[in-house]
Amino acid sequence: MSLLEKGLYSPALKAFLHALEKRDPLLIEELWQTPKAFLAALAQKVTGSHLLIITSHSEEEGGLFHDLQFFTDSKCIDFPSWETLPNENIPPSPDIVGDRYRTLEVLLTEKTPQIILTNLQACLQKVLPPQRLKQLHVSVAKGAVIDFEGLVMQLDQMGYTRTPIVADKGEYAVRGGIIDVYSVAAPEPFRIEFWGDEVESIRLFDPIGQRTIRPVEMFSIPPAQELEMLNSGEDLATILDYLGNDTIVIF
Repeated sequence: MSLLEKGLYSPALKAFLHALEKRDPLLIEELWQTPKAFLAALAQKVTGSHLLIITSHSEEEGGLFHDLQFFTDSKCIDFPSWETLPNENIPPSPDIVGDRYRTLEVLLTEKTPQIILTNLQACLQKVLPPQRLKQLHVSVAKGAVIDFEGLVMQLDQMGYTRTPIVADKGEYAVRGGIIDVYSVAAPEPFRIEFWGDEVESIRLFDPIGQRTIRPVEMFSIPPAQELEMLNSGEDLATILDYLGNDTIVIF
């Protein structure tokens, strides 16, 4: 019997389990990191819901991530806050933008409950509404027919910068019937080879040596910017709008 299964039958956790069943608020004070991770994993096992864990600092988030991996097989994803303020008009780093969009995409597409680690600032920061983000995401699959010039225009509209050679996240390059794009949500850039408007092949490649790493069948491209998208004047949302009403929040 696993630790979580033992927790289901523990008299010491009777009040905790009852509160989960009734969806009642519950205050547990002076709880250190590992027990907090255990109760969080137990909460998701009992409810089968998304779990939003709001931490006070990055060190706590890293420790909880490590402990949660021990207690549960559920996927843990990160939703970081910008390292800048919106009124500073300084764009967040591509890595942070990519992490945020990647988490929102998981919440849009995955059917299984997720464990999301975040902080209060990130929860309050505005994001694109779910339906708008769906419209802006571009999916590319081998064998698909995609308007070549239309894709180039769309990358521009999504905030990607055209360069002679792709080297950094948020860049794309065009050479003949090839589009290289470095998605802000991917560890390596993609090379898309077209035959007319048909995607003939997709390969991950090394941005330094420009050599192929491996072929892939499909990938998706999120917007490369956040601030520009958020200043468009349309109605905005928060990460809470990507979560169901039955989401368990721990802070």
